[in-house]
Amino acid sequence: MARTVSLRDANQHFARLMREVTDTGEEVVITRRGTPVAKLVPVRPAKRELTSEQKAALDFLFSINVDPEKAEDWKFNRDELYDL
Repeated sequence: MARTVSLRDANQHFARLMREVTDTGEEVVITRRGTPVAKLVPVRPAKRELTSEQKAALDFLFSINVDPEKAEDWKFNRDELYDL
């Protein structure tokens, strides 16, 4: 359940509210004359999922054992990488 705070209190104690939201993860609903007008919520970073094609490409690139002296010969353009 989200905590409710008046706009006046939110304005006066904004830094404290930000710390509480960050630390606890609890949402805060800001009201004006009893009507909800805004919500203060923590930002949750999006978890990035690789596609199966991206995973296969990474596996291929990590499986290549290239002699560092010959690494100059291992240059790919974008189309060649997509064809791998």
